[in-house]
Amino acid sequence: MALYMKSALIITALGIAMVPGYSEIPGECDVTPTVHATAPTDPNAGSVGSAEWYMNPERTIWAGPVPANGWRVGAEKTYWVRPQGEELQISGHLVRLPESVLEAVIPCCYPTGFQIVGLKFPSAGCWKVRATAGDQQLQFVTLVSAPEGQ
Repeated sequence: MALYMKSALIITALGIAMVPGYSEIPGECDVTPTVHATAPTDPNAGSVGSAEWYMNPERTIWAGPVPANGWRVGAEKTYWVRPQGEELQISGHLVRLPESVLEAVIPCCYPTGFQIVGLKFPSAGCWKVRATAGDQQLQFVTLVSAPEGQ
């Protein structure tokens, strides 16, 4: 995968920090296929309907719905399905830059199987995302695009 830089990485006392503008050339990302499905019904969530999702083979962890044009740089509000009562943990990084960091804001205390999560992708590129909940896990690769007009 070809990489280019619009700006540099900053080395800090805490490690390497991403500077917005780093990007990977789109089209060279081995994206995990999504699954077209309807989210399981949940007594504490509205119906999501038929959509594209990333999900594990056991269908115990779902992430989405994935927009038709994929996720974009910045904050994305996402709906997750996970085993009821299990704590959801999410991490991620650019495929070719493991020092990059996906920010996941996971609010506390969703008692049933759904969980709203804020994902913040700091730059465009090919992102590897890993989620765990209890003994279940989901891993996928997704292409994140620059915001419209950039």
